[in-house]
Amino acid sequence: MKTLYPFQVKGLERMHDCNKVAFYWDMGLGKSLVGITKAQSLGASRVLLVCQKSKLDDWYDVVAHESYYIPMDLREKHDLSVFLDGTSAYDAVGIINYDLVWR
Repeated sequence: MKTLYPFQVKGLERMHDCNKVAFYWDMGLGKSLVGITKAQSLGASRVLLVCQKSKLDDWYDVVAHESYYIPMDLREKHDLSVFLDGTSAYDAVGIINYDLVWR
C-alpha cells in the first residue's frame, strides 16, 4: 500500500475504534486512499470509490498497484453485476464517477 502522510496516519489513528467513518478533507488530500486503508483494517470485502470522471483510470491504477483489492470499473456491466452480487472470491474496490452514482 502507498505510504500515507503523517496527517493521514493521524486521521486513521483517531478513528481507530470507529467502524463507520467519513473523512471530509479538501480535494487532493487523500480521502480515498485513507478510506481504502480504513476499509482494509476493518476487513471489508467491498469498497465503493466515487471520483471525478477524469480520475477513473488513475484510481483504477492506484487500486491495482497499491492495494490488495481488485479494482472493478463499475461503468462496465460485468464488473457492476459482480460487485453488486458480492459472492466473488476476492475483495474489490468498485470505482465509479459521481454522475453515474445517481443513475
